Amino acid sequence: NGGMSAIDVAVDSYVWFGRREGGLLPIFPSGNVETGPMRVNSPCKSKNSLCVGAAFNGRSDYLERLQAEATVLHVVSDDQQSCLAEAGGDLVLSSWCALKELSAAPSTFGPTRPLACGASKCPYDSKVLGSIADAALQLAKPLDACQELSNIAGGTPLVVLVAVRGNCTFAQKVRFAERRGANGLLIVDDRAPDPSGPTLMSMAAADQAGEPGIVSLLLSRDVGHGLIIALSRADLARRLRTTMPLQSARFSAWERAPFSAHGPLLDGRIKPEVMAPGHDVASVAAGASSCGALRWESGTSQAVPLVAGAAALLAEYLRKGYVPGGMPSEDDAWKRRPTASTLRALLVASAWHREKSPARVWTPEMGFGLVQLQGLMAFRTPTASPEQRTGALVVIESEIASPGVFAGQSFCFEFSKGASSLAGRGAVTLAWSDSPSQLVAASALVNDLDLLVACRDPGGAEDSVWGNGGPQSDRANTVEQVVLTGFEASPGASDSDSQAPTFCQAWVQARILPAGAQPFSLVFNGPKLEFRPSCRPSVGECWQQGRVVSAGAGQPCLCQEPWVGEDCDHIPLPLGSGSRPSGPGEFKASTSSWLRSNKDFASQALANLAPLQPFQWHFFRYDLCLVPDRVVSHRLVVTSRPHERKDVMRFAKVAASIEPLAIQNLATKGLAPSDVPAGVSYTLHSGRPGSDASEEIHIDVQISAKDLENTFKYLFVAVYSPLPRGELYYNMSLTYMSLTDFCTGEGVAGGPSRAVHSRLLVAVMLLCMTFSDTLPTWG
Repeated sequence: NGGMSAIDVAVDSYVWFGRREGGLLPIFPSGNVETGPMRVNSPCKSKNSLCVGAAFNGRSDYLERLQAEATVLHVVSDDQQSCLAEAGGDLVLSSWCALKELSAAPSTFGPTRPLACGASKCPYDSKVLGSIADAALQLAKPLDACQELSNIAGGTPLVVLVAVRGNCTFAQKVRFAERRGANGLLIVDDRAPDPSGPTLMSMAAADQAGEPGIVSLLLSRDVGHGLIIALSRADLARRLRTTMPLQSARFSAWERAPFSAHGPLLDGRIKPEVMAPGHDVASVAAGASSCGALRWESGTSQAVPLVAGAAALLAEYLRKGYVPGGMPSEDDAWKRRPTASTLRALLVASAWHREKSPARVWTPEMGFGLVQLQGLMAFRTPTASPEQRTGALVVIESEIASPGVFAGQSFCFEFSKGASSLAGRGAVTLAWSDSPSQLVAASALVNDLDLLVACRDPGGAEDSVWGNGGPQSDRANTVEQVVLTGFEASPGASDSDSQAPTFCQAWVQARILPAGAQPFSLVFNGPKLEFRPSCRPSVGECWQQGRVVSAGAGQPCLCQEPWVGEDCDHIPLPLGSGSRPSGPGEFKASTSSWLRSNKDFASQALANLAPLQPFQWHFFRYDLCLVPDRVVSHRLVVTSRPHERKDVMRFAKVAASIEPLAIQNLATKGLAPSDVPAGVSYTLHSGRPGSDASEEIHIDVQISAKDLENTFKYLFVAVYSPLPRGELYYNMSLTYMSLTDFCTGEGVAGGPSRAVHSRLLVAVMLLCMTFSDTLPTWG
């Protein structure tokens, strides 16, 4: 189980029992390791927490406060340009020019003397950075530089001598080089490394004869040996030049600090999941004599507060209703705290590393990458940057009740390429708080969810990717991510350019659920990303093979009975005849008989009784009551329970049709006369509020047996929640309002009466359909 301890299991238990409510997300440091295996510490091994590793600080920090451990020199070929370039008035390092970057230790005297800062590791003056630029390199004569030197080629404006250790002090060597006219001195530690100490050694002045004025650096034996060999060859010596001292390009927030423990764990889990700067982090010095004194510390514990602060900002972002519109909205405001899995999914969604791609979602050292809220949080405010205005973020909290592909959930979105500086940063991220495992279990994972994303680009090319970039579904982690392709900027393109979108469909399904129904959080983010409530056209025409009759280009699938839905992947639950409610969910003989006779489809049909989840369809089928020469009113009653919003039901949209129209057409265009078959009419009105402040919607469908063809036998009901969180409870039932003596019969008493979650509305679509070999799809 990845070496989990009792404290790891205790953390998982804490989060698991609060998985459906807004709870705390435990955030732990991965641990610091000076020597030995880089093993992650407990409780960072817990699967429901967020484990944070330490990266170096921002690059600008090392250019302002020069670090001894980050000191390097660049050795370049004479035919290349200078390593230093002017950029906005600042002297910056040209990343392309270095032939080789050599680590070095600055002397503790002269220009690199540490500044007085009161900490154990103090920087030296930033004015020294790059003070020797494009200087020629020569070997000292004698090589140990312990006496007056005999060489520096005449006319050489800048020269750095290279020497080895000898029988004199470091300071004496530097003075000899300075007197000869050298601008700097490199000393190679040519002795065998001391096993009890570091390879790179600091230089210390051994006498008080005056402090040298030139830069001096110490190179390890491994680093300096090759340089001495190169300078021994005349053809190479004439071409090599150096710029020094510099701060290593490795010291940036994109790189792991060397002390930061990392995984993966023994069971393959990704730890840490995210990174944050934890090297040389400034904070107020406790107990300092002067107010406002700072102290610089390094460690993974220094990285955790930055991530905790990011989590707090994300919670506020949701609470103020910035998702999905990018503006504060009372309608979109989260009334309760996001779950721990939602915050974890958001933080992982924000993470990025230099190698990130669909095939390289995570790395062992950086996890999913460095937390960066700029690439995640979208804003439409006047002061927002262009990147923030083009960004999009959708956050979903849902639940899967049973394993299997048909009990899973699908979501659709599309995106367009642009020239944003955030190009490439698009992803779908899944996270869930899992049931605690046994300490002796081989794997920590109990409830196993899977993420699959398939996309079709404007050229028709299709590709599908499993969560975390593997060739198959992930079997270890409680967070999975798919990085989207196609965000790369086109040359010369602007964010306003109109380009054909790439269409994607994401599936979340459960492989096993031994601990029962599993809540999960799903995050979609990226520039120019648009979430779609409908999945037509899906990726791959009518992808559920074996249940498809035909589909034209861009047209809905035509499904074989009893399959329905946009991808022919749903089966409506038959509820028999309608009657007035006498008990919630009480199946009578006709429904039970159908389930026994259709065992292959029973589980898919019963899945409709699971709580209604965001952006998902549930399908039901009632028997029509057709009385010769009479009109029978079929009343569908949707009753909401008390809710924080009093106007919730006014958002409901209702339509009746036998045409295979997608839900977006019905919801946005309204009902067209041609959509209503002859002999069918419907009305929609609000029922009276109940004494418990509940609300009702009544959908009355009047059906005339005289005018309606005899082939119509069923009333199909589709229920859909177009909002990202589940908070609205409702009951649904069908009754016959006239000629009940003719119509009441075997069926379900009260129809499906279920507590179903949806935040703002229930969209209900009623369709009279033929009982034939094919059923038009809707949704």
